[in-house]
Amino acid sequence: MQGSLDAGAVVLAESATRKERLFIRMWERKINFSRDEAEVVVDSLIALYPRDPEPYLFRGMLFEEKKRFDEAVRMYRRALEVDSTFAPAVMTLGYAYSNLND
Repeated sequence: MQGSLDAGAVVLAESATRKERLFIRMWERKINFSRDEAEVVVDSLIALYPRDPEPYLFRGMLFEEKKRFDEAVRMYRRALEVDSTFAPAVMTLGYAYSNLND
């Protein structure tokens, strides 16, 4: 079933905006364990859409997977600088501080 979901997203991506296509590619890379490639895509999203908090959240999650908690916290805090009401960043920041025993 996983393959069919990936294929469906790729087909639908043809009619998506550039931003949406990048998000689809980012998630596709992540769920297929191509984390280095997911990092490249999310870094592109951050460069293209610096006022969107979601790429910062995703980048922080990728840092956490590599046990780079300080960098993850920096990304979550950046997401909150962009949008102080972005609840996923608030929640994830709390978990990251917990991982740092803070």
